[in-house]
Amino acid sequence: MAKKIAQFFLRDKTTFTALSKCGHLTIEQMKSCGLADSRIKAYVREKLVEKVHYKVGNEVREAYKMTSKGRSLAKNEWNLQKHYKAQNPTHDTALATKYFSLSTEEQQSWKTESQIYEEVFQKIQEMRQQGDGVTATLYEKMLKDGQFSMPDGVFVQNGIEVAFEILTDKYGRKEMIAKEATVQLMNYNYQPQKI
Repeated sequence: MAKKIAQFFLRDKTTFTALSKCGHLTIEQMKSCGLADSRIKAYVREKLVEKVHYKVGNEVREAYKMTSKGRSLAKNEWNLQKHYKAQNPTHDTALATKYFSLSTEEQQSWKTESQIYEEVFQKIQEMRQQGDGVTATLYEKMLKDGQFSMPDGVFVQNGIEVAFEILTDKYGRKEMIAKEATVQLMNYNYQPQKI
């Protein structure tokens, strides 16, 4: 019988942080966090992550995403919350490629869609508190109606907040406008990347 994971290390925190912020990771991305194959297998065995298969063209690839047990571990062990909701592995691993290209400081500043949504909501509330209730009410309705759409992530680079978005063929004009409306409201620089 295989041993249960007895303790967690910085490499585990680094991996679960990336999973929390990106949704899916490739085995190469997990190894770049310092994990060995045996540790990845232990994650799967203990149902902390799930291996998924997906196709890119004719090639079948593998990625990993957190399970509910993995999300609980991330919350209890490292206070990781407001996880990025894992979507399509092709999309998420491209997002992870951007995340891993950033400096450690930029990675630490990374916000997920859930965190961005809270900041957008807070900004609208601040408008109301500052006496601009008409605009705040309009923006609340736009938020409720999906006229604001959160970017995949936001990070700070050279003191400037940058919104990053992976664009796929499935994005329609309406969704693009909603992403751009959020970028404009929050005064982000915008880095869309088509895959």
